[in-house]
Amino acid sequence: MATVFPDFATISRLRTPATEGEFYILECLASNLSSDYEIFFNPFLDGDRPDNVILKKGCCVIIVEVKDWNLSSYNIDANNKWFIHNSAGKEVKIKSPMAQVFHYKNNIYNLHIPSLGYQNIINKNFYKIISPFVYFHNATVKDLNQIYSFAFETVRNDMAVLNKDRRNMGCDEKCQQEYENRYIFLKSKQYKLERDFYMSFCRENVDKFIRKVLKVGSKYDVLFDDSIYNDFKRRLSPSEWTGKQGIPIEFTKEQKKYIKSIKGERKRIRGVSGCGKSMILGARALDAYSQHKNVLILTFNLTLRNLIRDRLSYLNYHLYNNEIDVNRIEISNYHHFFVSKLNEYGIEPDEGLYDPNLYIKRNIFKGCEIEKYDSIFIDEIQDYEKEWIYIIRDYFLAKDGEMVLWGDFCQNIYNREVSLCEGNLLEDKSPPPADDFLFPRIDGFGRWFAMTKSLRSKNRFLPSMFYKFQKVFLLNKYKNIEFFDDSIGILTSDIFRCNVYNIDDVGWIAEDIDKMMRQYKFIPNDTTILSSQKKILEEIEEFFSTREKVLTTFITKSEKRRIDMMGCRSEMERKVNLLHMERAKKYGFNLNSGVIKISTIQSFKGMENKNIFCIFNKDDSLEIIYTAITRASVNLVVYIEHGSPYLDFFEKMNQESMQ
Repeated sequence: MATVFPDFATISRLRTPATEGEFYILECLASNLSSDYEIFFNPFLDGDRPDNVILKKGCCVIIVEVKDWNLSSYNIDANNKWFIHNSAGKEVKIKSPMAQVFHYKNNIYNLHIPSLGYQNIINKNFYKIISPFVYFHNATVKDLNQIYSFAFETVRNDMAVLNKDRRNMGCDEKCQQEYENRYIFLKSKQYKLERDFYMSFCRENVDKFIRKVLKVGSKYDVLFDDSIYNDFKRRLSPSEWTGKQGIPIEFTKEQKKYIKSIKGERKRIRGVSGCGKSMILGARALDAYSQHKNVLILTFNLTLRNLIRDRLSYLNYHLYNNEIDVNRIEISNYHHFFVSKLNEYGIEPDEGLYDPNLYIKRNIFKGCEIEKYDSIFIDEIQDYEKEWIYIIRDYFLAKDGEMVLWGDFCQNIYNREVSLCEGNLLEDKSPPPADDFLFPRIDGFGRWFAMTKSLRSKNRFLPSMFYKFQKVFLLNKYKNIEFFDDSIGILTSDIFRCNVYNIDDVGWIAEDIDKMMRQYKFIPNDTTILSSQKKILEEIEEFFSTREKVLTTFITKSEKRRIDMMGCRSEMERKVNLLHMERAKKYGFNLNSGVIKISTIQSFKGMENKNIFCIFNKDDSLEIIYTAITRASVNLVVYIEHGSPYLDFFEKMNQESMQ
């Protein structure tokens, strides 16, 4: 018998119960598959919720989407598009179950299992590791044949007409090319229809489906090695956190004000870097989950997901004795959350996913029966557009739900509206959309609650320098900022250095960083190199990669060369491959990877490390510079380009550090 996660007793107690079809196919799979199969029911993949994911070590991954639909209400056209007949008798286009399961498959490569996504770009055979299927519980074999019959017949007729017309075509090259293009187009339509038809099963032929699963699982796949299997198992299973090396949690008096979840509360909290916002957010999210389970955490930065997940595991061990399944707390960034909900509710935007205005469309979820969240926590609120917050609040928050916003607008690196950061930010004065909201609008979140005590750095010099930078530069732009606590005075006990460079000195910078790391015996895992300029970081990475392993949030020069060697069919395919690879690297970024981290300042926002090397361009904004220097907890080394308006400040700080 296969192992099921969670067990059947737990599944029966879930807040959103399994449908009849979901429970039926789960029992069939569990009873017919051997113990070397593992079945994960409705796993949380940060917004994606496939019905079943089956693992067999060294062999395969299988995704099963389950639908309890009555297929008489649906039809499929020759373009493989699905339509449902609504109560008004009109046909409405929806996302097909097959498109949904392929969406899950693609997101596993591009988002959830970065190591697999990276390998797939280099070797397309990795895409075969995952096999998708769809199970229709209330359909028969006849129903499946009938719903596809019109589409198959249309394509066959179009092919027959094409072949008949060919006899009347001329023999010139243009006519031949027209025929070949049309033939390829029709064969592609036929392939996709057949693919989707043969991956669909129902209760009547469930034995055939089980045999298909066993056949897929019988083939050993050398590409599905232990490292990829372990990534899947870790991502799908409830997280485990031993905490043996952890320090007991001791929240400050200031932090304790915000760690309790309160039903219906709207609050916004801002604070200096290192004041513990992510730790407080995690504690509050766990408290919320202990009360009502349905909790969502949203960020802007893709790389923060793993950090927040680690925070939750750490807090879960110390505060709840690992009694909470932290994987049940959904963590996502806004854009991925938005797209995953479009997929979940079968919404296909008219202009596609690349529409620049898609993510601010206030009414796009109107009419959907949305399962609301009882608690929503948004980190990095200074990076959000106002419309994003309205969409999350108005469509995904329960009527009496709790919503808390966290931010530090000194880190406003995307130059959002200052009023969003400083004013009564969600007291929306604009008139509501013409359509009614699903529930009464929320007037606002009240005043900002401020946190000024940074716990990040035990080095007394760094908080003092951060305070001075705020006072000299940031106060001129942001009138109501939270200052670092400067009462500790100025004592130097660790390392601060400032070096001036020209744009052609990147090679020297890399050598100097390497020299300092060896001189001061910096541990690679405790060291991060930051810049806002990818070109500079690419040069730094190329230098260090010949000496030791590094982890980056961007695509390196060698990785670009490997992409180019693949011989992409078009520049668009190359760009898509590069986009997916960089996204996979950001999602897989891990602070405790054991190696030097090289990252853009934008991608490292919200994180920290013991030793930080910052390389500043003369055009870097004050928010970029403030964000970068406040990532350091002990040692900070700054390389600043000639012509920077902040050069004098850092040279003065350099002199003070040596006194």
